[in-house]
Amino acid sequence: MDKRSIIALVLCFFIFIGWMWLQNRIWPPPKPQPRPVAAAPQYTPDKPNPDKPGPEKPSTETPAKPVPNTAPSRYDEKPSFTLRSKHLEAVVTNQGAGIERLTLHYPKPGDAVPILQPMGVHAPHLALRHVDGEDQIELQPWEIVEQKDDHVEFRYRLRNGVEITKILALEDGRHTVKMTLLLDNKNKPGEDKKDPADVEMKLDFLVFNGMDPDSLYRSEQYLMGAWRYDHSLHLKSVGEIEKGELKMIEALKMLPGSERENEIKSIEEKFFRIPGGRKEYFGVKNRFFTALLQPDDAALNELDYYYFRGLPAALQQNDRHNVVASARTNAMRVGPSRKALMFTVYAGPLDKEALREIPGAEDMAAYSGGCSPLAFVIKPAMAIIMELLHFTKSILGNMGVSIIITTLLIRLCLFPLSLKSQRNALQMQALSPKLQALKERYKDDQQKYGVEQMRLFKENGVNPVAGCLPLLIQMPIFIGMYSVFEMSLDLRHAPFFGWIKDLSEPDRLFGPWSAITIPLLITEVKIESFNLLPILMTITWFLQAFWTPRSPDPQMAQQQKMMMWMPIVFGLTCYGLASGLSLYFLSNSLLSMGEQKIIKRYILKVDATGKPLFPKVSEGGSGKA
Repeated sequence: MDKRSIIALVLCFFIFIGWMWLQNRIWPPPKPQPRPVAAAPQYTPDKPNPDKPGPEKPSTETPAKPVPNTAPSRYDEKPSFTLRSKHLEAVVTNQGAGIERLTLHYPKPGDAVPILQPMGVHAPHLALRHVDGEDQIELQPWEIVEQKDDHVEFRYRLRNGVEITKILALEDGRHTVKMTLLLDNKNKPGEDKKDPADVEMKLDFLVFNGMDPDSLYRSEQYLMGAWRYDHSLHLKSVGEIEKGELKMIEALKMLPGSERENEIKSIEEKFFRIPGGRKEYFGVKNRFFTALLQPDDAALNELDYYYFRGLPAALQQNDRHNVVASARTNAMRVGPSRKALMFTVYAGPLDKEALREIPGAEDMAAYSGGCSPLAFVIKPAMAIIMELLHFTKSILGNMGVSIIITTLLIRLCLFPLSLKSQRNALQMQALSPKLQALKERYKDDQQKYGVEQMRLFKENGVNPVAGCLPLLIQMPIFIGMYSVFEMSLDLRHAPFFGWIKDLSEPDRLFGPWSAITIPLLITEVKIESFNLLPILMTITWFLQAFWTPRSPDPQMAQQQKMMMWMPIVFGLTCYGLASGLSLYFLSNSLLSMGEQKIIKRYILKVDATGKPLFPKVSEGGSGKA
């Protein structure tokens, strides 16, 4: 194999690696993790785990006087009941005074999207735990003080004498639940004292015990913990959390001692704990929806850290991992004055207008750009593409047709760049015989060959890198379109025609069936159904490469033949894509093929053999094209 063929193979390899890197940057797939063994100690939200200590903020105040324990409270268990508003429906239980199930009415009032689901015998969502306390208030029945259609008030008296009042209220016309906590010190004053002694205590907020994935399509890539800190959105993937869980299992097997404690503390801080700072909100998201908790200023001052863990294996739905989001307070001192903490819980779509109900949360509706240095270009490109998609959808009424028209409009905007790229390719093709002659003439003097080559380019007005520049300029737009057509909320349950009922899922002409796994170099492909769109997409990519004019240089022609098979590799990696994204790739490829035909036939002019009739190459290296 000659040198140029080897270079072509290496180039193909790096193009493939680059494509996979781009995919993993936008949607990082979680690495397969072995299921934690049942015997291994694992955190559950039911009770504090002494094997997982964490740093606590030292109190600078004088310790409160010990309060004698009172008898444990006993309240009757009541059947679950439902709170309703325009957008939300919450099934509430007095066992743990929390939410068993939270359903969103979206996009129409009659539709039901599950956001939070029951978690068996474990604590409900929005439950409280008294840290190091004797009362299991996250599981015990609370007293129902008041119950109406849109709100409920619970009460529980702890053995330390503190009475907790908890109010859950659905806000009409919004996607939010208001949670109010009132802490009252009900102890009797000591002798010769006017007020009871302060009580010091900590609470855990068991906010979201996992979130419904809404769809199994790439669910573990989209289910993430989320929080906003310093005006910036941060995400923690299921894969990262599961990695921490496996490390924690190994750490808990270590012999007791300082080394074990330090290892546990290090794992918690690296993988689970979000300490310090005034974090504006936190919660869990899937591909199209999110559940967030925003504390008010008083509550924010009392919070020590947020905490993300993996949902225990016994509670995972459809054998999928999930995220548990909780928060712990500092050591609070409850004195004679009532302590009030208020929270806003958002449960709704990743839609910019709806997310404005939580200040700052609208960032979650857009692709952040990740760590890409092109993020500052990708974000505005994505915003423009999104507006085009909404505009065409409002006119045409069919999201599939809207994708095609939006792709057409983007290609029309990029036509000057495509024209410049093809003109440069044809110019290079026309110069190929003269370049080959120069190479033969100066085969023993590479420096002289380089000088003569650049002179030939200059005389014929050819820029050897001009063909790459348009591709680099188009890259942010490509990433933006890829992101929009994969993650746009408008594609959820949007039909196209025929068998394509949901553009946010693979088209599944036949299937699904038990997955067939095809291992590739740095990833694997799971074939769970017969998806027609990716096959058509791969065929058009192949034809596009097959019909590309062959270079007169035999070595270059051989390289083009090898490159012609790359679309098949790309097609395999894209086989399981959502049909909306596959439709975009297919439309873009067909439009690109039509664009090439128009440019070559009517603008740049090539003959029947593909040889360019324009531009003319200067004879003797003296004239310009």
